[in-house]
Amino acid sequence: MNALIRAELLKLRTVRTTMWLLILTAALTALIVVVTIIQIVTGDATYQGNEALRAVIGGVGTAGGTIIMLCLGIMSFGGEFRHNTITPTLLVEPRRPRVVGAKLTSIALVGLLFAVVALAVAVAIAAPWLAGTGYPVSLGDGEFWLQVLGNVLVLVLYGLIGFGLGVLIRNQVVAIVLAVVWVFVLEQILSAVSARWFSWLAPYLPSSAAASLQRVFVPEGLEGAQFIPHYLPMWGGGLVLLAYALVFTGIGTMFVLNRDIT
Repeated sequence: MNALIRAELLKLRTVRTTMWLLILTAALTALIVVVTIIQIVTGDATYQGNEALRAVIGGVGTAGGTIIMLCLGIMSFGGEFRHNTITPTLLVEPRRPRVVGAKLTSIALVGLLFAVVALAVAVAIAAPWLAGTGYPVSLGDGEFWLQVLGNVLVLVLYGLIGFGLGVLIRNQVVAIVLAVVWVFVLEQILSAVSARWFSWLAPYLPSSAAASLQRVFVPEGLEGAQFIPHYLPMWGGGLVLLAYALVFTGIGTMFVLNRDIT
């Protein structure tokens, strides 16, 4: 099993797309952090103690990170179908559950790496900038580390969801396009509609569950802003997002185990 995991990590490491996506993750994180800090400095919201840093870190995982992890998860199996490497992969290891397990493990490890890079970039920019503008910054704050944990878990779980999509939709390009459309268009529309007319549904959408798991911080004065859903507690958001991941990975695994591959 360890050899299979190393092989899957080697595949991801030697594909240039992975490195470009990692660079894109760092760049998007830097952009979102800069925009967020400018809003904090120029806005009217009130931040006490370490809240300004929490406001920045809380959304790092959704600064393009979720769609990037969806794409990586899709490429894990979708790339095999696209480049016709799935047959030799299964000839080397015909026990499909082991192949699936190795791919899921590699996706989780890569998700961890992407989360660490994103968080490192965010802290490197936010900590000195906020401190220089008079906002207290403490990396020893328990809330800060809970947000770090939440961001890591969000990226890992989105990677697993992407794995399921890559198996269900064998055309990798179509799967990635659908993922992008869902994250940036359809879910945003559904979130706005549900927040206004179906408030019970809003917290259970993937993006809202991710925000709960990340402990996204809403400063005083914005709690009543239009379309901000009532987030679940951190554990609730984690369970909801885990349920999405289990459904997609479970269905994807069933397809891999039972589908004829030539």
